Amino acid sequence: MSLSLLSNAYLEETTNKTRAKPVPWEGYQRADLVTAEELALIKRVDRQPRARVESVLLSEGGTYALLYLSLLKKLQRVDTMQCLLVLIADALTDHEERIPLFTRTNQVDSDLPYIPLLKALDASDEFVQLKAAQILTLLLSFVDILKKNPGPQMSYQIAFCIWLLSFEQNIAEQINKRYDIIARLVEVAQEAVKEKVVRVIVATFRAESGGQSTVCKPARYVDEDIIEDIKFLKDELTTRFESLTTYDEYTSELESGHLSWTPVHESEEFWKENAIRLNEKDYEQLKKLIHLLKESEDPIVLAVASHDLGQYVRIVTDLGGKTRVMQLLTHQNPDVRYRALLSVQQIVSQPWLSA
Repeated sequence: MSLSLLSNAYLEETTNKTRAKPVPWEGYQRADLVTAEELALIKRVDRQPRARVESVLLSEGGTYALLYLSLLKKLQRVDTMQCLLVLIADALTDHEERIPLFTRTNQVDSDLPYIPLLKALDASDEFVQLKAAQILTLLLSFVDILKKNPGPQMSYQIAFCIWLLSFEQNIAEQINKRYDIIARLVEVAQEAVKEKVVRVIVATFRAESGGQSTVCKPARYVDEDIIEDIKFLKDELTTRFESLTTYDEYTSELESGHLSWTPVHESEEFWKENAIRLNEKDYEQLKKLIHLLKESEDPIVLAVASHDLGQYVRIVTDLGGKTRVMQLLTHQNPDVRYRALLSVQQIVSQPWLSA
């Protein structure tokens, strides 16, 4: 996700105006609100040309991520907050690889990066609110925070932001494919001790009419919204499941990236009927399977993917052809023997494995 997706004409116009406004940094230093070191650092980038700022961030990105957020935490004047938010957004524009520089600031201060940005949402200035929301959305789309068990309130706030995003069609269609968010939200819901966390997560699934497994049982809850949304999800998933063929189920599982030992994987009949279908559309499903083998770190996914690939190789290479080709290696005709040898070499080398 890029900041351009989260922008509009008003934000762009006000951002450009903010870059030109002076901020009394020396006055903050005289009031002991900014240290001499912080002042020196901020003067190197404040109202400087983009190329100059990029040069500084290239070598000192982590230092400036901590600086911007620390100053935002302790300085409350609107014009100063505007300036710092613009500096943060500029640092992240077209540079998603810098997101970890900002999320890792919590190693220095546990309030960072989210607390100052969340407080900015309550500011009296509309631009401060919108710019903070823009930056928060970008940081949260990285979703690393959910993997660190941030606690009930932060989990709720993050899930709430994702719920809001789910109403934007482009984001709703892409966020799970790019960030694997559904599986993590399921885990958060299952571990949640506060019903409000479950409520907003289930509402998110309902907004997307999605979800890949049963999140929870209605009987656990008294909140009527949760019960209603779970019932909706159950009915929706049941309807979709009934319309799927066995191969549809398999491709859906491949698409999700969450392979598990469902019956389809160990079904001899399934592989006899469908192994060859992994070749369709320029080996589309086979490539997805191999991608999981290369990229996943989940031992269950790796085990199932390895099994499936073995089943594919066994069926595709032994539909009567492999055995017969092996027999032809001893054929009396030299050209037949030669062609059979080439075929065996092709089988052994399996060039599609590099797809």
